[in-house]
Amino acid sequence: MKSNVTVATAHDQGACVPKNWGDSLSYTIPQFCAAYHFSRVYYYTLKAKGKAPKELRIGRRVVITRKCAEEWEAMMLAETQADGGNRTAII
Repeated sequence: MKSNVTVATAHDQGACVPKNWGDSLSYTIPQFCAAYHFSRVYYYTLKAKGKAPKELRIGRRVVITRKCAEEWEAMMLAETQADGGNRTAII
């Protein structure tokens, strides 16, 4: 019997993403990228340039705390405002 429930798998989304971002205290890298609507490739490009959020390593798992995500967002907004909002891409 088929189920009427659709489940997003890791293959579909790159990660299983929580329904309510507000309930999450930390993000995996795929969750963070999904929350900010950009690819993991772009995340690693930012990381190579020193512009990614701070990461917390727990064993082999890498997470980005909500506080670090908020600090990163504030930093990115400040950079955008500093250049007059003319930037369309960080790369």
